[in-house]
Amino acid sequence: MRNALTSRAARAIAGVAIGAGVLASGLAAPASAFEPSSRSYTSIFTGPDATFAGAGWATCPTPITWDADVSTLSRQEARAQIANLRWALEEWGDASGLSFTYSGTSELVFDDASFALRDNTAVRSSERHISFAFIPAQESRRLTRTVVGLGSPSSVWPGRNEITSGAAVFSSDYISRASRREARALLLHEIGHVLGLGHTDDPDQVMHAQVHTGASLGAGDVEGVRNLVKTCTAGA
Repeated sequence: MRNALTSRAARAIAGVAIGAGVLASGLAAPASAFEPSSRSYTSIFTGPDATFAGAGWATCPTPITWDADVSTLSRQEARAQIANLRWALEEWGDASGLSFTYSGTSELVFDDASFALRDNTAVRSSERHISFAFIPAQESRRLTRTVVGLGSPSSVWPGRNEITSGAAVFSSDYISRASRREARALLLHEIGHVLGLGHTDDPDQVMHAQVHTGASLGAGDVEGVRNLVKTCTAGA
């Protein structure tokens, strides 16, 4: 049975704030029980309850599906951000061996208290699925003028430490004025959190708490996500 993270996920949510030409951590990650072979990456699941430390997605033949709510963006902005999400997922896919399939746009309802994105138009399984939404900053108490993105896994299979769903939200106010390079850096960073990575002290990595707008994965990002992914179990 799948274990919905709810409060655990809310505590693990990692944000990105924008500074003077720099993307900076909104929520700093404390030390984790997860011990990587390199200090260039960490697990997003940190703190006193590290039950899911080291959790990651499984490299199953069935791709991870994803959808996006771009209803707050103009038509041109929506096309650009769908393209940017495709690009960012391809970057992480090449690094991890995971595969992703776009399932289309959706009208999603964001629950700020539980950090959940729900589709009210259809009932569907949340297994192996990621939801993205571009929302006005005022719709989340976690988004501010400086904190412009949030990402987290949403559920994990107990016993095998396999992430089965995730979500990320981005400030539409910021995205509307960001350059393509800035937008891609933000999406790449938050997707890293959805895949199970926390912040690192290594400034050369996308997952650094202060991510420069150079939108490319570092060696630690690649090593981290490869060490997090799980072998697909029978029947998954």
